[in-house]
Amino acid sequence: MKNAFPNFTGRRGDLHERMERLRLLRNRAAHHEPVHARDLMVDHRYMCELGLYVDADLATWISSTSRLPDVVAARDDTIDGRRPTRF
Repeated sequence: MKNAFPNFTGRRGDLHERMERLRLLRNRAAHHEPVHARDLMVDHRYMCELGLYVDADLATWISSTSRLPDVVAARDDTIDGRRPTRF
C-alpha cells in the first residue's frame, strides 16, 4: 500500500471504501447504468483524494481536466430545458 499510495496516512479501511465506491461507479458507467441518483460530487472528491495519495500532480491534473463539477452544477438547467444537451 505504501508504494502504491505514498501520500496516504489514514486507515486502510477508509482507503478501501473510497476505492470501492469508485469501482462501483466505474462499473455502472461502463455498463451504461444510471448514475444520476449518486452524489457525484462525493465521487469526484474521492477521485481527487485518491489521486493526491498517489501524486500531487495527478490530483491537480484530475481537478483541472474534470468537467464533472460544471456538469453537476448545470444539471437542473438541463433537466428543466433551460440548457441544451450536448452529445
